[in-house]
Amino acid sequence: MEQFRTNHNVVQLGAHPHNTDLHGHQPNGIKPPTTTQPVPLKGAQKNAVPKKSQADILLEIAQRETKVFRNDRDEIFATVEQGSQLINLRIRSVAFRSWLNVRHLEIYGRVANSKGAFDTVISVLDGYARRTAHQEIFTRIATTDDAIFYDLADERGQAVKITAQGWDIVTRAPVAFYRPKGMRAQVAPIRGGNIADLKAVLNIKEDDFPLVAAFLIGYFQPRGPRAHMGIIAEQGSGKSKQTEFFRRILDPNAVPTRKEPKDARDLAIAAKSNSLLAFDNLSYIPQWLSDFLCCLATGAGFATRALYFDDEEEIFSAQRPVIFNAITAVATRPDLLDRTILLELPRVPEDKRKDEQELEAIFQEKMPSILGALFDAVAIGLRDLSSIHVEKLPRMADFAKWIMACAPGMGMSAAQFTKAYERNRETITDLVAEISTLQPVFEDWARAQKVLEKQKDVVFCDTATELLASLNKFASAEIQKSPEWPRSSRALGRELSRLTPNLRARGWDVGPGKKDSNRAVKIRKTAQMGENGPSNGPNNGPDSLASTSQREMEPLEPGHQAVISADIPLSFDDIEKEEGKRREKECTGKKRPDGSNGFEPYTALVLTEEGDLV
Repeated sequence: MEQFRTNHNVVQLGAHPHNTDLHGHQPNGIKPPTTTQPVPLKGAQKNAVPKKSQADILLEIAQRETKVFRNDRDEIFATVEQGSQLINLRIRSVAFRSWLNVRHLEIYGRVANSKGAFDTVISVLDGYARRTAHQEIFTRIATTDDAIFYDLADERGQAVKITAQGWDIVTRAPVAFYRPKGMRAQVAPIRGGNIADLKAVLNIKEDDFPLVAAFLIGYFQPRGPRAHMGIIAEQGSGKSKQTEFFRRILDPNAVPTRKEPKDARDLAIAAKSNSLLAFDNLSYIPQWLSDFLCCLATGAGFATRALYFDDEEEIFSAQRPVIFNAITAVATRPDLLDRTILLELPRVPEDKRKDEQELEAIFQEKMPSILGALFDAVAIGLRDLSSIHVEKLPRMADFAKWIMACAPGMGMSAAQFTKAYERNRETITDLVAEISTLQPVFEDWARAQKVLEKQKDVVFCDTATELLASLNKFASAEIQKSPEWPRSSRALGRELSRLTPNLRARGWDVGPGKKDSNRAVKIRKTAQMGENGPSNGPNNGPDSLASTSQREMEPLEPGHQAVISADIPLSFDDIEKEEGKRREKECTGKKRPDGSNGFEPYTALVLTEEGDLV
């Protein structure tokens, strides 16, 4: 007797049992199958195949057994049943084609071998999906109005639901998750753990552990900019292994750490497919990468021409925390360091070294309880976040408030975190001063200036050209030959704009001024200026950690020019001419130094008229 696969819902209603939205309604744009005949299982005779085109047969399978929808970037997904769970696949992916072909084989006993038929079906499903409302889809972690969902990505399709009342494991979350290639299942969390158990496998200073816990909890932050983590350590200090552990705790992947991307497109694709990025053993962070990492902290948008189409854009958008490690301080630009928690690992004494197998055994034993402890802290944060009120918030205010709310669940007070965070910001401020070519010369010059007559605390108010001439007198010949030294007033203005928060933290307020009705640079000594810098570190002044002359930086699209001052477009050729033909290719679409073509978005600092330093 011929065997048949009968689906009662299909026979009676013409709908797949899972082909509904979260409220049980039939989604728009999915037509019911045109036949209610039973579908033969694998092994059926060839003459049981309907006398229809292969495209029609594949389309009927897709209509019967999938739900198609689009996200806010008009990417099309299909929800399909795989094993005991529902998964979401991109309809243009190899995975969806494979699923559809396997179903054809299981039903009719033969494979579908027409590439054109698959292309036709995908085109039709794309059209159906574009009739539906946009639906959000998430990678690993999702935030709703009253809960956070964390995808365990296991075979049962389980997720952790975290609310202000606590957390539980649910079988099917009411949100759509996408599991890209490389994503690995997370261990099942258990209750009763302690985040401090992680210390057993870490090589960090005791005072830095609140920062480690803060970064891990920051991954679950429901809204606002994310903080990155930078790890600096000599060889043999365990920086690579610790980076891997952090990645496995938050977002396990087949490739826990990777090398830096070659261009912005590669980075955008990586951010799209991972909820956390981890880069190992960096030796250099170029300007375009530094700018893109800043954008990832706040939410990056990147658009480029879609492959095989001349008039369509492919849009990437993501907000992702990033971990990177290096032997030296590779993050040198103040805007990136401003968004980064910086850890300097101590050297591991020979008598305290553990081999990798021993570390792995300890980590695997403690991992479930550490994960449960993180969920406990997140639940407390959701409960207390609205009650956190701080008079003077530091830079990355949303991140700081979130950690303060979660602090009791992390086994520490909000004051302990604040103290560690302020100390870290002082370290970053000092690091920028050490790395910068301009800042040490500027501070030496500024300390030698006298306060101008009838101008309280003002030591300079003149054009950027005059300021550059004065600074050149204080800079050695070797420093002036450095490619980092500004060679034009415009270049000086850009560099001072980047350094403004750091200079303010060290006692110098740099801003716009007027001289003889012309624009000028005004430099003022702050009230708490000491002999070698400010007495109160980075919290000197109510807005000491945020530049008053900066707007949020925006990546320029291909073909645009960087606008630096007074809405005057500055071409790439002008930059090369004025800055000694520097090798950095700052504008999108230029060739990379190695000769390859790539997208290197130049993030321009666009200043308001009153904030223009040039």
